Amino acid sequence: MKACMVAYTLYEMDNRVRRYAEALAERGDDVDVYVLGKPGQPRQGVLNGVRIHRIQTRVRNEKKPLTYLAKLLLFLLRSSLVLAKKSFRERYDVIHVHSVPDFEVFAALVPKWMGSKIILDIHDIVPEFYASKFRTGRDSLVFKTLVLMEKLSIAFSDHAIIANHLWYETLTSRSVVPGKCTVVMNYPDISIFRRSGRTRDDGKFVTKPLQEIAAVMAEADAGIVPKRAVSFGNEAFSTKIPEFMAVGVPIIASSTMIDRYYFNDSQILFFKSEDVDDLASKMGMLIEDAELRSRLVENGDAYIRENNWDVKRNEYFELIRSL
Repeated sequence: MKACMVAYTLYEMDNRVRRYAEALAERGDDVDVYVLGKPGQPRQGVLNGVRIHRIQTRVRNEKKPLTYLAKLLLFLLRSSLVLAKKSFRERYDVIHVHSVPDFEVFAALVPKWMGSKIILDIHDIVPEFYASKFRTGRDSLVFKTLVLMEKLSIAFSDHAIIANHLWYETLTSRSVVPGKCTVVMNYPDISIFRRSGRTRDDGKFVTKPLQEIAAVMAEADAGIVPKRAVSFGNEAFSTKIPEFMAVGVPIIASSTMIDRYYFNDSQILFFKSEDVDDLASKMGMLIEDAELRSRLVENGDAYIRENNWDVKRNEYFELIRSL
């Protein structure tokens, strides 16, 4: 099968996009990705059997809405031209488009007309993401326009992937019928995130590339995942929680709607969001109670044995087969 990923992201830094692409390449599929690049990076490359095409450079995170939109539209134009040209030479069987933005799926207009199947992967629900990033209300014209674009984008695709079950409920209530979408979470890859012996020297602060982060996490005494339990953060799933579980580290996390949906008090030591005193108290509890640490690690490990990429990627393969 010939497949491609399209994403407004830096491929090497985006483990979700990489996981899909490398899973397909590993089983023998021919895979291209069309993504952003850093200044100075070569326009093309190969990583773990996946061909990388860097069609636009991203210098920094955009702060203003119009600047952000301009960059997204430029990427849409470039990816549309690349995919159209490719389709006339050799058609892709499946094109997997990752949001943000949702409208990037229309880059596959010509390939869809020529028979390619299109998946829209909604990592973040765009109206709520925009409202959080640029501080706009749900009653604003921009928010309502983004909801309309969400509906049109999903309607154009052959199938939608949604990042968690809370967003599944949101999207099926306003933009898509249940039969046209599937939840595929960003599960940890246990070939990367696994338990290992601790060899660290305390007190150093260094930056590491994505491929080395798992080893750094494994040497922590505790994983702390603080989020605000409001708006977007209340429903955005933190992949760091299952990753800490996979490397055998006990977790202290904010009590948010999304994390309470997937986890319970036997797996995570929760603290009240934005309450630094409660966080300090829970840190003290974890330091003092070895039995609590062991119990959290054991229950987290049980969760990961059933919820990891090795187990769940077959659901993605089955989705592709069904298109």
